[in-house]
Amino acid sequence: MLFIFSCTRTSRRYNNLAKILVTVLLISGRPAWAQVSKNLEAVTVTAKKPLMERKAGITTIRIDALLTSTGSNTLEVLEQLPGVQVNNGQINLRGKSKVTIYIDNKPIYLDGDELAAYLQSLPGHAIEKIELMPQPPANYEAAGNGGIIHIILKKGKAKGFNGSLLSENIQGRYARLLQNGQFNFRYRQVNIYGSVDNFNGNGVSDRNNTKDFINSTTLLYAAQTSSDKSTNGRILGKAGIDILLSPKTTTGMEINYLYGDAAVTSAGSGTEHYAPPTPDSQLHIRNISRRYYHQSTLHAYFRHIYDSSGRELSVATDGQHYTRLQSIYNTYVANEKTPGQQIFRMPATVNVYTAQTDYIHPFNPVIKLMAGYKFTTANTYTTRDSFNYQERIHAIYANYTQTAGAISYQLGLRAEQTYTRAPDLVRTNTQLFPSTLISYKKNQHQVNLSYAKRIERPGYQRLNPSIVPVDKYTYSAGNPNLLPALSDNIELTYQSGNNFSVSGFYSRVQHDIISGIRVMNAMLYQQDENLDRKDVIGITAEGTWRPAAWWSILPAAALTHIRAQGILWDNPLAMSGNMCTLSVLQQYHFNKGWSMEIFSSYSSGELSPPYNAAPCWYMHAGGGKKILKGKGDIKLNIRDVFHTRIDRMYYTAVAGLTGYNSRTWDTQSVTLAVAWRFSQGARAIAGHKTADHNNRLTE
Repeated sequence: MLFIFSCTRTSRRYNNLAKILVTVLLISGRPAWAQVSKNLEAVTVTAKKPLMERKAGITTIRIDALLTSTGSNTLEVLEQLPGVQVNNGQINLRGKSKVTIYIDNKPIYLDGDELAAYLQSLPGHAIEKIELMPQPPANYEAAGNGGIIHIILKKGKAKGFNGSLLSENIQGRYARLLQNGQFNFRYRQVNIYGSVDNFNGNGVSDRNNTKDFINSTTLLYAAQTSSDKSTNGRILGKAGIDILLSPKTTTGMEINYLYGDAAVTSAGSGTEHYAPPTPDSQLHIRNISRRYYHQSTLHAYFRHIYDSSGRELSVATDGQHYTRLQSIYNTYVANEKTPGQQIFRMPATVNVYTAQTDYIHPFNPVIKLMAGYKFTTANTYTTRDSFNYQERIHAIYANYTQTAGAISYQLGLRAEQTYTRAPDLVRTNTQLFPSTLISYKKNQHQVNLSYAKRIERPGYQRLNPSIVPVDKYTYSAGNPNLLPALSDNIELTYQSGNNFSVSGFYSRVQHDIISGIRVMNAMLYQQDENLDRKDVIGITAEGTWRPAAWWSILPAAALTHIRAQGILWDNPLAMSGNMCTLSVLQQYHFNKGWSMEIFSSYSSGELSPPYNAAPCWYMHAGGGKKILKGKGDIKLNIRDVFHTRIDRMYYTAVAGLTGYNSRTWDTQSVTLAVAWRFSQGARAIAGHKTADHNNRLTE
């Protein structure tokens, strides 16, 4: 059983403490090689799993091995992974946007703010490992032009009764409290598990933005500065059971529930400059937005292994229900006149149901065929405007793998038939998505060439044409006429064992979906639109270097060039830009159980039409020590050591508008965590130690 107690404090005042901590960690502890024993009677070699494992087409990162992930949520963990960028809640993989998130082999049918909020509700300590797949095989859904990030959560594997408790007290300019409990009980052929998270707290961010309206005959310039106070409360629960029906057959079920209540109150001031003879104005602004949401999912599965060769049949079903009530109340006063108001309420419901079956047939140890079928139906309904959107997808796939000496290859083909129905719109289409991976390996050297065709369907909430007020100058609306974006992706990779890899990639996207902005009468109207084409080309390099047995350095670099072109609201759009990202993770393992970690990241900026992100850098640092004879840990972690994390987005390629949006928020935090582990499993199931089929309950 594991008990974790952690306390976190965030503030700009802790910059000096952060610098002192980094210095102390750098000089503390004696390296493991500094102590030499004169009498060696026995040598015990303990296998240690690497932090990162690189294989053809997939990179796996063990999150427990990341000290600086202490006190983080899942979205914050993702930004520490090589090749992953997180900007304003949007996730990119190797410079490509529209990444699909999987959790425990199931896709998450959320995007945008809803996806970011969901990932922020998952604590980082609950993650066992994360798999990065830029070119997924055919057995995964074709959705996601940027590839797939697969998050695998921890699941109790010890026999008997086991559990964990977590408490985090985060004190910055406002207080936040997170409490978590997990358990599993495994006895003979049954494993029961569950967890619950409760979060309550406040946050704050400082925003400022400017808008310069070009060729306007009314409003010429507007600027706002505000302080946003957010209150958040959410409950996340999970319960499941695995049952071993026979030595070769397993079944089970899992239920998840998420409830959230989030509100943001903004108070600030602004300035408006008008063309003569209209006088300028001074604004006093107060905006309140609130969102209630809850999500429930039910997952059931059946799995049968026919023989020792690996022939297998599996069946799974999922149901997901998501509801949201969003309300907006904006008030602004100009020159002490009568207040202007914007009031809006939008309730929405999304239901998604899936059923799938997969079959694996190994012909011999080097040839394997995998095939399957999946059905997905989704329905979204908004009561305010009676907007009803329906989508049904039938998919079949086959994936063939074979190894012949030093050469191995994987050939996949997925066919998806999509039916969509919205007010005044019905579409049916069938598309093929081929994928190929050819690999040549000799000793520690390996070369991989891969190709995959992918699709990005617009998010359900982005199809609703209802107009939603954002602030005094901005409105947003969905677009039911959006077309799916299709991409062709090719990648060439060289890999030297698990120590180094370099990749070159190219992606061409047709009908890429961007957030377009139209300026009319000094007002901004945001709506997703399709571009004709976007090209992404780049190179990445990752490595693991060990200058000493106690010191590991994991650098990662990526250089990406993006070019987009098309017609946006009858105006030609052509833009291009380069993006460079650098990150370095350093880990130190000293004697007597001491360890330390420093993570640094830099991004030169990102082109994301119609915005261009400004450069950004930050550093995390942490240290830890094993206690209680290896049964416990104590960790101290600082995120954003120098409080340099600022999100700034410039308007670019927007006809009639220049300016920027900037946000500074509570990214700096100090976390102290103490962990203690114990288990009662050995006594709980005496007499069943050698039952090999019991291990299948934890697979």
